[in-house]
Amino acid sequence: MMKTHIVLLLALCFISCSRQNSYNTVLTQADDMVEQNVVNYYKQCGNRPYLCRALYYQSMILYEQGHHDEALQRLKVGEELALTLSDVSLLSKYHESLCMVNYKAGGYALMLKYASLNKTNSLVTLKVKCEGEYSPSPINTF
Repeated sequence: MMKTHIVLLLALCFISCSRQNSYNTVLTQADDMVEQNVVNYYKQCGNRPYLCRALYYQSMILYEQGHHDEALQRLKVGEELALTLSDVSLLSKYHESLCMVNYKAGGYALMLKYASLNKTNSLVTLKVKCEGEYSPSPINTF
């Protein structure tokens, strides 16, 4: 079961990374289907940590494609899911991305809000690591 999750997330991550390269300008329909199928799979099997991570990758891919509104909606859904999971590393990633998206959109008040939340998440993570209670798991590493 764990191998399935790793393979699906690696596929989604590969698509995300390959689209960030300047030489790869062709976006295929098959890649879009893979992204959505990964998200649907995690919704069906009820694996919320992996769903949260897959939503993050999917929203960043959508943002890079220029679908800013849809990406922002997925980021907010993922942020709410990360809040229910109480996973600081996932929250930090979402808050960092929401900060960037709002900066590029000119929403400076929201940008500052998410930057502050990201700073708080980072301080909490640092405190936990310094106290020796931190044990990273594969799902908590980006």
